[in-house]
Amino acid sequence: MVLKTSNKIEIKNNKFKLDDCTQNVQVNQIFKVIGPNKSVNAQVTEINKQSAVFKLYDPKIDDFDLFVFDLDGTLLNHESEIFESSINTIKKLSQIGKKIILATGRPIYTGKKYAEETGLKTECVFSNGGMTYDLISDSITDLVGIPDGGSSRNLWFLNC
Repeated sequence: MVLKTSNKIEIKNNKFKLDDCTQNVQVNQIFKVIGPNKSVNAQVTEINKQSAVFKLYDPKIDDFDLFVFDLDGTLLNHESEIFESSINTIKKLSQIGKKIILATGRPIYTGKKYAEETGLKTECVFSNGGMTYDLISDSITDLVGIPDGGSSRNLWFLNC
């Protein structure tokens, strides 16, 4: 996550404090903190009434068990082809035991082929979170839709 601040970031003993950001943070949360004088990766260690204390954070691959990748603009180039480097990265992560999920705003009928091109047998999220699909069992595992009556209310609103 990104946290922008107008406060100057002043680091002492690998820690720094930011005032007036306590509403936006939780302990252990990791941020890219962007200030007027520098930008750093940091983890929240403490929250007081008026401030949050951060420690510098240097992420390592072993710190993460799960990687979620978007398709458009991340794994796909401007011609809607998967970058070879993306496939190589996904394979390397898979080989070292990392769980990988592909997520996209695309519906299943256009997104599934890209998921299959990666060679992974994993869960995928389609339709901006509206559908979860398991490539292993080739089945929908969760489907979220508009509640009964909701679509007609939305259509009425759009026609106004």
